[in-house]
Amino acid sequence: LEMIPGMRMSASVSQVAGVRISYCGRLERTVPALHKMGYDGIEILLRRAEEIEVRSLRGLLSRYDMKVSAIGTGLAIRDGLTLSSRDERIRLKAVSRVLEFSKLAENLDCCVILGSIKGGVFPEPSLGSLEKSSRQLRDVRAVIEPLNRYESAIVNTASEAVNLIRKLDLERFGVLLDTFHMNIEEKHPAGTIEKVGKMLEHFHIADSNRRAPGDGHIQFEGIFEELKKIRYNGFISAEILQEPTSAAALQKTMRFVRAMS
Repeated sequence: LEMIPGMRMSASVSQVAGVRISYCGRLERTVPALHKMGYDGIEILLRRAEEIEVRSLRGLLSRYDMKVSAIGTGLAIRDGLTLSSRDERIRLKAVSRVLEFSKLAENLDCCVILGSIKGGVFPEPSLGSLEKSSRQLRDVRAVIEPLNRYESAIVNTASEAVNLIRKLDLERFGVLLDTFHMNIEEKHPAGTIEKVGKMLEHFHIADSNRRAPGDGHIQFEGIFEELKKIRYNGFISAEILQEPTSAAALQKTMRFVRAMS
């Protein structure tokens, strides 16, 4: 395989302890550690936008020539907030929270991820509520992440994400594909990348067991071939179980992607 032009790597990070799929710790520690591993950026998982002081973060990133690839919003569900809630009060609070994330994202020149915040399995999410929220967020630079059926009862496949964007004419929205979720929901993950095409704006890599790529059974050769075919030039971001340790998992991911691409 030829190298993917402009390929950049980031990793999910969280300043909240105990987030199993993120490198947890203060950014002053995780940013230089990831830089040393060869990563180009960080994907920050937040509960609230005010957890980040933009000026100090910019200074830290500049020191290591790194970027923020995306703002992860999944921790907002710890406050009971979902964009598909049938409770209008909760739905509007979720919209407001995403708008706060969007202001931060604009200052950091990155997108906002709409994954778990779309809605889980219980209480039953409403597609109508999600569409109403999406219309209110149409000016946000966002990516919709299809999640597997065990984590969400709404927008589980790439085609559902694409259809939602097209139906509502969400010009600033793109799609985030995650190999872990694709392995469960998509018949042909590599072919899914081709179908999403230029709407693919962010990409999560993890194996079938959500560990580092190479630790499960996903056949990544075809996936990387399709990323190359569509000339994907966004970030490939590691959102993986930090096992046996964060350093080991993230170093393995970096070696795997470099060898594959």
